[in-house]
Amino acid sequence: MAPKFRAKTSGNRAGTLLAKPDRTLAGHTQDVANAFVALFGRPDSPTDLCGCWLRFFRCPSERAFLINGLIAAFCHDWGKANDGFLRMLERRGVQLLRHEQISAMLVNQPGIRDWLRGNSDIDLSLVLAAVVGHHLKARAATFGQPESSPEGIVRLRWEELRQQFIGTVVDVPNPVIPPLDVPAIWSFRPGPGMADLASAMREVRDRLESLGDELEADEPRRRLLWAVRAALIAADSAGSGLYRTRNDITAWVESAFDPGSRLDGQGIWRKVIEPRLQQIGGRWRGWNEFQEACGDPGRVPARAILLAPCGSGKTLAAWRWIAARCAERPVGRVVFLYPTRGTATEGYRDYASHAGPEEAALVHGTADLDVDTVHPDLAIEGRIQEARLFALRQWPKRIFSGTVDQFLGFLQHSYGPTCLLPMLADSVIVVDEVHSYDRGMFSALLQFLQNFDVPVLAMTATLLQRRREQLARGGATLGGRGLAVIDGLSLGGEGDELRSIADHPRYQITGVPDCETAMRRVREALASDEPRRVLWVVNTVDRAQEIARQFASDPKAESLITRDGVPVFCYHSRYRLVDRRQWHQQVVDTFRPADGRVRRVLAVTTQVCEISLDLDADFLVTEYAPATSLVQRLGRCCRDLLAHRSDRRGEVVLYEPRNEDGRRCKAPYTDREMEGCDELVARLLSAKVVSQSDLEDFLGGLPHTAELPRECRFIESGPWASSGEENFRDGDDYTRQSLLPRDVEDYLRWRDEPASWRSQELILPVPSGMIDRKKVDQRLPSWLRIADARNASYLPALGYCRDERPDSYAIV
Repeated sequence: MAPKFRAKTSGNRAGTLLAKPDRTLAGHTQDVANAFVALFGRPDSPTDLCGCWLRFFRCPSERAFLINGLIAAFCHDWGKANDGFLRMLERRGVQLLRHEQISAMLVNQPGIRDWLRGNSDIDLSLVLAAVVGHHLKARAATFGQPESSPEGIVRLRWEELRQQFIGTVVDVPNPVIPPLDVPAIWSFRPGPGMADLASAMREVRDRLESLGDELEADEPRRRLLWAVRAALIAADSAGSGLYRTRNDITAWVESAFDPGSRLDGQGIWRKVIEPRLQQIGGRWRGWNEFQEACGDPGRVPARAILLAPCGSGKTLAAWRWIAARCAERPVGRVVFLYPTRGTATEGYRDYASHAGPEEAALVHGTADLDVDTVHPDLAIEGRIQEARLFALRQWPKRIFSGTVDQFLGFLQHSYGPTCLLPMLADSVIVVDEVHSYDRGMFSALLQFLQNFDVPVLAMTATLLQRRREQLARGGATLGGRGLAVIDGLSLGGEGDELRSIADHPRYQITGVPDCETAMRRVREALASDEPRRVLWVVNTVDRAQEIARQFASDPKAESLITRDGVPVFCYHSRYRLVDRRQWHQQVVDTFRPADGRVRRVLAVTTQVCEISLDLDADFLVTEYAPATSLVQRLGRCCRDLLAHRSDRRGEVVLYEPRNEDGRRCKAPYTDREMEGCDELVARLLSAKVVSQSDLEDFLGGLPHTAELPRECRFIESGPWASSGEENFRDGDDYTRQSLLPRDVEDYLRWRDEPASWRSQELILPVPSGMIDRKKVDQRLPSWLRIADARNASYLPALGYCRDERPDSYAIV
């Protein structure tokens, strides 16, 4: 039975030193130590998760990990024993320094160092780094001399802390902290009877900088730091979050990571694969040789990238691979990662959800839950708490459909994903649609493959040759263990059906000079005697909305139709989540034949269709786009697996978007992303009729330049650990999560109800420039803003629209 969360109604204010408004410092420290032991065990009794954790981090020393982790848990919050922190808790002021800085300063005091040195397994510098980084706010600059020494003092209450910590929670030589000479008053401007705070901070910084130099030449120790620091963050998350929910920490954590609840191969078939086949119903055509081969560990190994054509059944093949991995060795979690929130939601609905809400979870972010870079205050503590509770709610679950940044975001020191690491360490992972990854995401994937040991299957229909080579090597300049490249076409026999699918000449390619000519072609296709399903893909939301308006008889209607009654859909990312899901389903259902008959329909979409819409168009129009994106768009045309039997072909029309002044328009893509587009278009237009095999050959022959990896903070920051310095994705700041003004009260009301997910359904991603910066509602979380209602409007069938030209429907 999965452990439950319960709301806590009161806290414990006994004692004078507090870690939380309702929890003493000693009590919180015991909570964190208990959580650490429940997760990983003690030196004489490690847990099963401890073994998975050390394998995941490739950390060789179990004893060193457990002892240093427990010591870090014991002293991580010592810095809260100062008057400034207590004033902050009571909202009577701010603290001069973050508590992690003061904790590190205390651990670095000579008397405390001498006391801890009694155990030769304790690595004091490593413990210091784990303590100072456990809120992911540690930078060398925070330990330097301030430009102007701030006024104020740090008044430590060391003796009270020592008395409250009588009795030990860790294996140290002396079960009681001995009386030590620790100054009580510290200042950047020390006077009589005061210790020099600047000097103490410099000593911590110098010790950590020396550790950084040592770690460069000592990989086992470097990995030990990763494992200890991440374990401390996870234990602190559990100790803080579970106390607030009135759960017994040890019992709850042990239940969440119960080895008896691991998933085996039969369980995957019973909970996911068989229910999915029943859901498909009459559309199920049986397993093909490619899918069956993916269930054979001898043919598709534990770390592989699987390349197979669009429509070949890769997702079911991946679940057979998962079942095979779980049959070899039962695992704690299955994690299926998608590039977008929409695709993660579809993956959850079609697959993971069959396991039921007790075991399955949809994990995607509607906000950045990482810690801000501003000065510490209670608002930041509230956001940390939010990230903790979000992660802890996932711990009891077993099967996940999520976005890649919600799990691999730990590589940029994101707090929430770091709290999810205990699940990732004992899992099998599928990473879907890797062709769509930007440089930041792809760099993170390469670093993950190089540095962490876990079964991984990456999947896509198309991939640029340079990226294929990087994955095979584990990173072009990174070294490390990569993935076996598995061509789906090679998994069948000589007469395999998949080869016939890939070689079928299914796309008839033509080019037109501009959007207006493409529009005439679309009108002709919709008016043809034979009903045709038309898909038009553009690169920006604004252009999608304008084109849909051109075809709609009433653009402000609840749903759009042409004057001839043909349904028109405008599908993109700028909808409230509840509306986007509705339009997604309607688009898919309308493109699907009814009683074997095709209906006339037009869907105007952005690039979101490349990875989130499983539909089969007869007529495709697309703007020029990056080479892999073009191939994915073609994969939404003539998608029928059996098209080769009827010699069916789809029509594809290509055109280059231009600005109002006639210049070439590449936005939102960069010049680098558009490399190879012109060459691919030229080959498509020259060939006129192409197959999916041709597309793969064309991609492999495109020229390319080297792609430099992005810095990965988790791997490269040494003894420091600070979130917020790098985004996981490139260009993450382009959109902001927001609410329509009319939805604010509903969001606030639903947020506190048991079905709190209803509040998330109202969230609307909009460009940063379309946020109403003058309108801030203090009742909303800091990451959630209010959309501009003065210069934009929200139309049911078009989404959030700019009102710059309300009376003009010109194509731009």
